[in-house]
Amino acid sequence: MLKNQEKMEEIEIKIQGRVQGVNLRSVIKNKAEAMQLTGFILNNADGSVSILAQGEKKNLEEFLSYLNSSPGFSKIE
Repeated sequence: MLKNQEKMEEIEIKIQGRVQGVNLRSVIKNKAEAMQLTGFILNNADGSVSILAQGEKKNLEEFLSYLNSSPGFSKIE
């Protein structure tokens, strides 16, 4: 393990609203990869999208901030 490497953490996020058919999953996946995060994103039966993101705490905080600043017609939980 690298000396300066931060501990890996994870967050679970649910996005509701206009999330289907607007390229949301692709945009979120690309942003997460650019921020060196791993995990998954999937459509739920109720029309919402679930995200599990894993990575360094600072990257997760930045990712969550990005999602909250760009919700469009959706609600981040």
